[in-house]
Amino acid sequence: MSRKILFLLLVFCVTAVGCGSKSKKSGSATSGGDITISPATLKVAMPGVNYTQQLTATGGTAPYTWSAEGVLPGTVSLNSATGLLSGVPTSAGSYSFKVTVKDSSSPQLQGWRRYELIVTDGSIGWGRVSGNPVLDKGASGWDSGSIGMPCVIKESATSYKMWYTGTNTAPSSYFDFLNAETAIGLATSSDGVNWTKNSGNPVLAKNSNTSAPDSAAVGMASVIKDGSVYKMWYTGCKKESVMGFNYVVPNICYATSNDGINWTRYQSNPLIAGSVTYTVVSILPPAVDVVAKVYTAPWVIYDSSASLYKMWFTYAYVSGRVASTADMEKLMKSVVPSIGYATSPDGVN
Repeated sequence: MSRKILFLLLVFCVTAVGCGSKSKKSGSATSGGDITISPATLKVAMPGVNYTQQLTATGGTAPYTWSAEGVLPGTVSLNSATGLLSGVPTSAGSYSFKVTVKDSSSPQLQGWRRYELIVTDGSIGWGRVSGNPVLDKGASGWDSGSIGMPCVIKESATSYKMWYTGTNTAPSSYFDFLNAETAIGLATSSDGVNWTKNSGNPVLAKNSNTSAPDSAAVGMASVIKDGSVYKMWYTGCKKESVMGFNYVVPNICYATSNDGINWTRYQSNPLIAGSVTYTVVSILPPAVDVVAKVYTAPWVIYDSSASLYKMWFTYAYVSGRVASTADMEKLMKSVVPSIGYATSPDGVN
């Protein structure tokens, strides 16, 4: 009797990323009154960079009068007539203050909200933007199941590109993932917050050549722009079958593009090959000892001072006896991924 097992690391399963959340200070209200002040949270600021954040009021009668009580960073101030926060923060830190707005009715109505403005140079905490999530899964189609694992590059002050992984289902098991369509899409933005998905998505799907190392799934893209050429390192998976046991081997693959949309796969993929080997223990019932080396989730930078590409990746070594689905699930739960490092003079070798 043949039993089919899908071999897949949890590190490659794509799950929906929920990045929008609202916080409330423990033990005290964050807002109140008859007028509601928006947004609920402020976008983050950077030292030495001009900052603007428009506050708005809902309820009451315009015009409104705005005031702030507390500590504001650098030259940042609140315009009493327009509700615009603007100025240049000078030092990284967390700045707490209370904003109050009053309307022009009689009797006068008012509202208030406590804010925390994060000014970060990368050395302190992060602040969530009020518009989260900035990118959500599609209503239908290739990325309607889940999206995640973004890679973003900034090409100019008003041009951002994001490559992300999407699936047409939300896999809840290894078998779900085996039948899912996993691919890489592109979205663009002028501010890093408001994103538009490319109409031709996905920009990289699984290889139609069934013998290719990325013929089962692709995802986890890392992209840099080198001159006029976009270079992408990504996880590619290939399906294999031995003695009725089905499995997927993740590898690290490579592709290039002139526009970030149309990609040409490197003919000698994979750059770093995963492997799965078996030793037959029993034919009836089928049982094998499996040893797997898996490489996923590459992240690459180019160090111009050393003329060297540097890659960090997720690695896992898996071994154990498999004779049933339960055995495979137990084996996968024991996986402990590690982070590996590799270098290359050309991004390929």
